[in-house]
Amino acid sequence: MTGLKPKVFTPNTRAHATYRKLYTLYKQLHDAFGTKEWNGNLYGVMKQLIEIRGRVRA
Repeated sequence: MTGLKPKVFTPNTRAHATYRKLYTLYKQLHDAFGTKEWNGNLYGVMKQLIEIRGRVRA
Protein backbone atom coordinates (compact mmCIF):
# COMPACT_ATOMS: atom_id res chain seq x y z
CA MET A 1 0.00 0.00 0.00
CA THR A 2 2.86 2.37 0.71
CA GLY A 3 6.52 2.45 -0.01
CA LEU A 4 9.53 3.63 1.91
CA LYS A 5 10.73 7.09 1.07
CA PRO A 6 14.32 8.27 1.53
CA LYS A 7 13.23 11.51 3.25
CA VAL A 8 13.47 11.55 7.04
CA PHE A 9 11.53 14.05 9.14
CA THR A 10 13.08 15.13 12.42
CA PRO A 11 11.25 17.16 15.05
CA ASN A 12 12.13 20.78 15.55
CA THR A 13 13.28 20.92 19.18
CA ARG A 14 12.50 24.64 19.41
CA ALA A 15 8.86 23.85 18.61
CA HIS A 16 8.51 21.17 21.28
CA ALA A 17 6.07 23.19 23.43
CA THR A 18 3.88 23.81 20.39
CA TYR A 19 3.92 20.13 19.45
CA ARG A 20 2.83 19.22 23.00
CA LYS A 21 -0.05 21.72 22.92
CA LEU A 22 -1.20 20.48 19.51
CA TYR A 23 -1.10 16.90 20.74
CA THR A 24 -3.26 17.83 23.75
CA LEU A 25 -5.81 19.40 21.37
CA TYR A 26 -5.62 16.37 19.08
CA LYS A 27 -6.41 14.04 22.00
CA GLN A 28 -9.44 16.15 22.91
CA LEU A 29 -10.75 15.98 19.35
CA HIS A 30 -9.99 12.28 19.05
CA ASP A 31 -11.92 11.48 22.20
CA ALA A 32 -14.82 13.75 21.23
CA PHE A 33 -15.27 12.22 17.80
CA GLY A 34 -13.88 8.76 18.44
CA THR A 35 -15.60 7.54 21.58
CA LYS A 36 -19.20 7.19 22.69
CA GLU A 37 -18.29 7.84 26.32
CA TRP A 38 -16.81 11.32 25.78
CA ASN A 39 -18.60 14.07 27.61
CA GLY A 40 -17.11 17.53 27.44
CA ASN A 41 -16.87 20.88 25.75
CA LEU A 42 -14.86 21.75 22.64
CA TYR A 43 -15.55 25.47 22.90
CA GLY A 44 -11.93 26.54 23.31
CA VAL A 45 -10.26 24.19 20.81
CA MET A 46 -10.59 26.41 17.72
CA LYS A 47 -9.56 29.49 19.67
CA GLN A 48 -6.43 27.70 20.87
CA LEU A 49 -5.61 26.51 17.34
CA ILE A 50 -5.96 30.04 15.98
CA GLU A 51 -3.75 31.36 18.79
CA ILE A 52 -1.07 28.76 18.01
CA ARG A 53 -1.25 29.56 14.29
CA GLY A 54 -0.78 33.26 15.02
CA ARG A 55 2.21 32.56 17.24
CA VAL A 56 4.04 30.30 14.80
CA ARG A 57 3.50 32.60 11.83
CA ALA A 58 5.09 35.53 13.65
